[in-house]
Amino acid sequence: MRLKLTNTKPILFLFCIKAAGAFLFQVSAEAVESNRKKLGGDFRIIIYTENVTEARERMEEAYHLVDSLNMIFSSYTSDSEISQLNHFKVLNRPSEALAAMLDKSQEAFEKSNGYFDVTIQPAIDMWKLAGQNNRLPGNREIEALRKKATGFDHALVRFDSHTVQIKKKAEINFGGIAKGYIVDKVYDFLTQLNCTAYLVEAAGDIRVFGTPPGEESWVLGISSHDKPMYRVKLQSGQAIATSGMTYRYFTIDRRRYSHIINPKTLLPVTHNYTSTVIAGDATTADFLASTLNIVVDSIEIEAIVRKNTPVEYMVFSNDQVIRKSRAFPMVHNITDSINKH
Repeated sequence: MRLKLTNTKPILFLFCIKAAGAFLFQVSAEAVESNRKKLGGDFRIIIYTENVTEARERMEEAYHLVDSLNMIFSSYTSDSEISQLNHFKVLNRPSEALAAMLDKSQEAFEKSNGYFDVTIQPAIDMWKLAGQNNRLPGNREIEALRKKATGFDHALVRFDSHTVQIKKKAEINFGGIAKGYIVDKVYDFLTQLNCTAYLVEAAGDIRVFGTPPGEESWVLGISSHDKPMYRVKLQSGQAIATSGMTYRYFTIDRRRYSHIINPKTLLPVTHNYTSTVIAGDATTADFLASTLNIVVDSIEIEAIVRKNTPVEYMVFSNDQVIRKSRAFPMVHNITDSINKH
């Protein structure tokens, strides 16, 4: 079985495999699957269970949970809580969910050594405009933005249980962490199910529980530019996320610039690498995948990984692995396997 899981990030393909190859293994427990358009892409839930009715009921409740969290975190919904904060620059009595997300975002900022920053939105807007005008931003423009609008450690003027306040020119965007966080919330919600295994996926961010009947692990295929590249194994509780500029980028003077912006320089990534992270939760996998698409120095990468242990990662291009952690659970290179046959 092969499932195309997203078209907004480098694509992940799901396999349930035996030694002979890729196929859906026949099991006594029935696989219940649902896919809805949520969070700007596919939100998929797969549950292996004999109680189909209960599984479908819990799926409906899970999708309601997704919608409720999206109404808090989405910058694309004008009446969401985060949009209200971005518009008025101050929000009294923030919800517990928003406060928790800001806590997670601060933790991600610290654990990424400042390379993941939810206050980067003004810089993204600057580069979008630059792409529309086909003109690179000037150094003064970039420096002015850095002083007035970005940087989690100073863009938030006040953050406590009573009030959240941001600088006049600041904006918060939870892209790069919210999908992983919501996957974790749905994953936790589904633990009440009496089932063999389940998978939760939001536009490429995936977390799994248990293993499909008859299997020792979940096996996922990672691809970039719609091209299957590698198979990796996931154990129960693990999550995986992938980041790169396969689909989202700006073009200036016929050169591509990634939508991923380095918060320290406010410059976009210009390489065409894809980064994949496996972690113990989807929130960590999500923000680290973006982080490791920015950081290229191996010493810096290892310092960040140590702060987030246990984590495995791989950075690759269209034709080679650039770097990976020693224990990254790669089964084999799909491309090599295809070429041999």
